[in-house]
Amino acid sequence: MSKTRCPHPVRRIRDALGQTSENSGLREFRTSEGFASLIERSASSVRNVESGSTKKWDRLARQIEKKTGVSAEWMLSNPSLSDPILDVRGNSWNPEEALDPLQGDDSELNWRLLLEINPESVVRIVVKMVETRLSLDLVMRRNGTVPGSRGGNDFLRSLLRLIQESGSFADSEFVKSFTTASQEEQPILVEQMFRRKL
Repeated sequence: MSKTRCPHPVRRIRDALGQTSENSGLREFRTSEGFASLIERSASSVRNVESGSTKKWDRLARQIEKKTGVSAEWMLSNPSLSDPILDVRGNSWNPEEALDPLQGDDSELNWRLLLEINPESVVRIVVKMVETRLSLDLVMRRNGTVPGSRGGNDFLRSLLRLIQESGSFADSEFVKSFTTASQEEQPILVEQMFRRKL
């Protein structure tokens, strides 16, 4: 009688990402290619580790820990299928909490809560963030480098999706605040776009 092979820990992490809610935006990371983009490694390195071709994968496990919050120690311990996926604190890993850039933690702003409490401040902050992103992209273009960090753009996309999903754009007061804040910042944006030297 053959023993059932336990899925590789990396495969279990990818499977867990595939079971997240659709609006979390995390399902795109369930494939080898998607997961590789999340952890900033090649898809072949992910496939080689999962298949067992790569025996020594401590560095990849540390990178996965850094990008997902899943404990490298847990991954490298050869966990059984009954062992839950553990985060760096030793708790069960919840991908939607661990990888939600808007949730925040003790040292960061919880954007979801802020949107509920004071949506007008979110508008002002988003406008400033877009301005900063545009300015950085312009500087990078002038220096001949490729603009835009994936992380920064993903964060802005997530934040705008959250605002839209919350129904804020259907709220006339929110739209009014958003428009006013955008108009106030427009001269700065135009100046940044056309200024010769930053």
